[in-house]
Amino acid sequence: IEKVEVHGDHLTMAWILPGGKSTYYPVSPTEYTYGNSGKIGLVQDSDPLEGKVLYTERFVLKPISGFRVFGQISILVIWVILMVLGAFIAVLSLILFLRNSAKYANLLKISILPTCTSLSIFLMFFIPRMNIEGADLLFSTPSYLSIGVLLCSILFVFGSLTSAIVLILSKRLPYSKLITWPIICLIFFHMLVTIFLISQKVIPMITWS
Repeated sequence: IEKVEVHGDHLTMAWILPGGKSTYYPVSPTEYTYGNSGKIGLVQDSDPLEGKVLYTERFVLKPISGFRVFGQISILVIWVILMVLGAFIAVLSLILFLRNSAKYANLLKISILPTCTSLSIFLMFFIPRMNIEGADLLFSTPSYLSIGVLLCSILFVFGSLTSAIVLILSKRLPYSKLITWPIICLIFFHMLVTIFLISQKVIPMITWS
């Protein structure tokens, strides 16, 4: 979710959560340059299916309602909490596995995959927002940044599917529900996000054309 705001002779765009902002200056009623680069970085247009949209070098954005924003932010908060819990359980599982590998091998197996999957989706969205010099150019062509984002998006899908398969094939887990249920819920959220991102053609995330 990106927040676009008009400020007199320019507009800014930033992620809905706290972070840096990109500034754009108009050169025509529908075209804006990115900062002082003189390069067109944002175009306002009309899509036959989606209606009014904004094209950037990385995204195609369309207006959404405040209710939808609230719903998506709420889901995001729950998902992040589950990812943090999943990472904690994965570390705990590794410690328990090192102490008693026979007893906790299955717990480690079902907890480590969702945590690696969480890491891939985090990198997938974090890398494009890193303040790297020349990032726009690097993302508009095949480079270590753009290919890294592509690989992270593919790994996220692979990790989501693999985590679900491993969980289904696992035997009845003789562990506390306080440990297993956050992992099960995290895998479920990963699968929902995978289906949504694929349906929205975000995955595979190819930033160049």
